[in-house]
Amino acid sequence: MERHNDTIIIAVDHGYGNMKTANHCFPSGILAHEGEPTFLDNLLFYEGRYYTVGVGHKEYRPDKALDLDYYLLMLAGIAMELKDAGLTGGDVFLAAGLPLKWAGTQKEAFRAYLLQKERVSFIFNFKKYDIRFVGCEIYPQGFAAVAANAAELKGTTMLCDLGNGTMNLMLLRNGKPDITRMWTEEYGVKQCVNSIKDALMDAFHEKVPEELITDYLIHGTADASNEYLAVMEKAARAYAAGVFRILREHEYTPKAMNLYIVGGGGCLIRNSISSGSIWKSRWTGQRGTLCRRSPPGSATNSSCKPSMRMRWSLWKGNGWPGGSQSWWWICCLAYPPLSLSSRHLNAMPTLRHGAWRSPKSSSTAGCDPNTDVNRL
Repeated sequence: MERHNDTIIIAVDHGYGNMKTANHCFPSGILAHEGEPTFLDNLLFYEGRYYTVGVGHKEYRPDKALDLDYYLLMLAGIAMELKDAGLTGGDVFLAAGLPLKWAGTQKEAFRAYLLQKERVSFIFNFKKYDIRFVGCEIYPQGFAAVAANAAELKGTTMLCDLGNGTMNLMLLRNGKPDITRMWTEEYGVKQCVNSIKDALMDAFHEKVPEELITDYLIHGTADASNEYLAVMEKAARAYAAGVFRILREHEYTPKAMNLYIVGGGGCLIRNSISSGSIWKSRWTGQRGTLCRRSPPGSATNSSCKPSMRMRWSLWKGNGWPGGSQSWWWICCLAYPPLSLSSRHLNAMPTLRHGAWRSPKSSSTAGCDPNTDVNRL
C-alpha cells in the first residue's frame, strides 16, 4: 500500500492459486455461509452474508469476472493492507493485473468488475471498513517483475511467469517488450499438483492431501515416506521438463538469450534443477533483495523494506540447455503484485513498486516459507 496525498494506492494480484498484496498472501478460495460460521478466522461480512476467506483454491477459469469471488477476495486483501496502516477506510486507487496475453482483451471488463461499486462497506475480522474506489489500472502480470529495471536487460530475454493456473511468456529485446511475442499457456503449477495426485493414486491407490504435495513443491521434501517422495519427484521432474518444452516451442534459445522465471512455480523449477533432474551441472547461488525504489533525482535513490524482502537464485549451468554462457534467474517470490506505469509515476512521483536488482551477496539462496510471501 502507498499513499499519495489523500489517495490510497493498493496493488492486488488476483492469482488462480493465491491472492497477493504488497504485504499479504492467502489462498484464492472463499466459502459462503448462510449464518455466522463456527470458526471465525478470516471472516468477511458483505451485504448480509458471511464468507470465510482463504479456504482452498478457486477453480481455474480464464475469465476472473464470472462470479463475485475475486471481488470479495479483493476486499479482504484491501482490509489487510488498511489494517497494517491503522486505517479503516478512505479513497482507494486499485492496481490489478491479468495474464499477459489476456490483458488487452479482458482489461476493460475486469476494470468494470473491480469498480462495480464506488462506495463499499464491509466487515472483515470484526472490523468495519468504508472505502471509496476512485480508479483502477490493469497491468500485464509477470512484466512487473522486471519493469523497474528493464533498461538493464541487454540482448534478448525470455520472461516466464509460472503461476498456479497459467504460464505467461514474454520476449524482451534490450529491456523492451516485443508485443508480438507474448503467450499465455494453461500450464500452471496446478497442473503439476494434479499430475502428482494421479501418480500417487496409480502407485498406491490412495488419495493424498494437497497440502502435502504443496509442501513438497515448496521445500523439495515433505513429511512422507521415501516411496511417496520418489513418486512426487518423478512427476515434478516431468512437469519441469514440460515447462522447458513449452519455452522451446515459443522461441526460447538457451545460447542466445537470458531466461527469467518468476512466480510461485519458481521454487518448483529451482528444486528440479538443483537436484540434477533436468541436467547435470555445477551451480552457484546468490541472494537478492526486493526494494522499493524512489524516482530518479529524489533524495533517496533506493531503499529496501524488510517486509518486502524476497529470496531468489541466480543459477549458472554447465550442461543442457544453456551451457556455461546461459544464466537463469529463478525467483521463489513472484514480485510486488504490480508496477505502476510511467504515466502514473509522472502523475504520482512518490510511488513506485520495485522489482529485482542485481545481487551483492555470494550466500546460497533457497526458498524459505517464513520469508517468501508468494507461496504455491
